[in-house]
Parts: sequence; structure tokens; C-alpha cells
Amino acid sequence: QRVWPDATGVMRGLYRVVEVVDPVRPDCGDILRKLVAEGRVSQVVLGVRDEVSRDLFRTLIACYDRGVPVRSLSDLYEELTGRLMLDQLGHSWLLALPMRSETSRLYAVFKRMTDIVAGCTGLLLMAAILPFFALTVLLDDRGPVFYRQVRLGQYGQPFDIIKLRTMRNQPRYEQRQTEREDSRITLAGKFLRRVHLDELPQAWNIVGGDMSLIGPRPEQPAYVEQLQRSIDFYNTRLSVRPGLTGWAQINYGYGAGIDGAREKLSYDLYYIKRQSVALDILILARTTLSVLSLTGR
Repeated sequence: QRVWPDATGVMRGLYRVVEVVDPVRPDCGDILRKLVAEGRVSQVVLGVRDEVSRDLFRTLIACYDRGVPVRSLSDLYEELTGRLMLDQLGHSWLLALPMRSETSRLYAVFKRMTDIVAGCTGLLLMAAILPFFALTVLLDDRGPVFYRQVRLGQYGQPFDIIKLRTMRNQPRYEQRQTEREDSRITLAGKFLRRVHLDELPQAWNIVGGDMSLIGPRPEQPAYVEQLQRSIDFYNTRLSVRPGLTGWAQINYGYGAGIDGAREKLSYDLYYIKRQSVALDILILARTTLSVLSLTGR
């Protein structure tokens, strides 16, 4: 039952569980019909992945006809957490994904124009500060100012991501994710990461169309290959352009290992399913707050 606010507004936005009924019980339909008839429930949450019995299905239709909406547990979970319940995703969800993630032409144009404006602004800002930071990087650890690394973009297409180099000049970096207090990070690199300025050259990737301002963060091919074998639906995050920032980035941050990748994927798939102008604005606002708080690593 949806709990509406009282005079003090304390209960706003909360839910109260009236009763939990096992859907395989023979009398499950009778119990639901009684609860609805007594006006004790405002909605029914269905927490099953398999097909329900014909009698239960008819009962759910009757609930809907009486003005009591029926929704899945995964939808409620998305509303409360801003992420998808991965273990509730079945083949039907995958088949419906292109329709769910389909966006209007107007939104697609808006997003691309935003990318171009943001990318060009980023390039102008980089041109203004590059001489100073180039000198800082060279004095701290002689070597190239920029760092290129292959990442996977939309539909798994590889591209070279561009960053200001923040790690020691080595013949080849170790193929592992960055850790807190990573010994490979230079003194200048710590500052660049703290204020997220090492990501500024990716404005070129955004203008070129390899990336978007908002979307799942692009990963290295070796990581993607490993995670695809371990996590169902992981490849689905490649159905959109990767982004400079994203829903997973602001809600979970950096995730290491299989478990961290699963957590991030639950947020990435939420964004793919629900992407909109309003959600993009929310992500940009929270990203700005994160940058101002100097929480980069």
C-alpha cells in the first residue's frame, strides 16, 4: 500500500507491505481479490520471473480493472534505488530493450547538439590551460603530455580515448584498474585527477562522436571480454555511446572486480532504459557537485 503523507508530511513517498502471498498457493487469487475488495491495497507488486497461473493472471487483470495497478518487483526496485535488479532480468526484458531504450528524434538531436557544444567548450578550456599543465607534467615526470588508450565505444567499436597523462612514464602500463593511492600516479597527476582535469582531452572524443557527454564509462577491451563472460547482459551497455560521466559514475563511482562491475551495470542499464533530458540534467548537476567537491582519484 502506498503511504501518503499525514499532516506532518512524515510518511511521504514510503510504502507499507500489507501482505506477502506466495504466487504458487492455490488460494493466492482469492487472497488478492479479498484484499482489493476490502480496499486494503493501492497496488500489487508481482515478484516472479516465470509465467503465472491462468487463475492468478485473471485475478491480476481484475485488480487492474478495479483501479489497483499491478507492477513488477523490478520496477518498484528501480523507482526506489535508481538501478536495475539484474537477477530479475530475463530474456523477455532483453527482447524488449530496443523498444524501451528507443528515444525520440528530438531527444537524439538535443543530446548530440549538447555534446558538440560541451565538447567545443572543453577544447577551448583545454587550449587555455594546456601550456601550464604540460609544463607541470614534464617537470614532474618527463614524457608525453597526453595518454592514449584503446576503449570500446558504441556496439563494441574500438577507439582511442585521450587523457592528460597522470601516471609514470613507462614502456607499458600495467593492465589493471587504478587503485586508491596508486603508486603509478605522479605528483601532478594526483592534482589533475582530484579536479578531474585529466579527462578534459576527451572533449575531442565527444566532438568526434566516439563518446557522448553522458553515458556508461568506456572500458578497455580486455576488461569487457572478461566481464562479458562473467556477467549477463554486460554487453548491453555497449548499445549506447559511452560518456564522460554517467548515472553509474555519480551513484557508485569506481568499482573494482566482478562485484563492482555488476553494481555499475545495474545503474548503466537503468540509464539506457530511462534516458531522457531530465535524467541527463540531473546527471550533469550531480557531476558538477562531485567535481567541485574534489573527490576524484
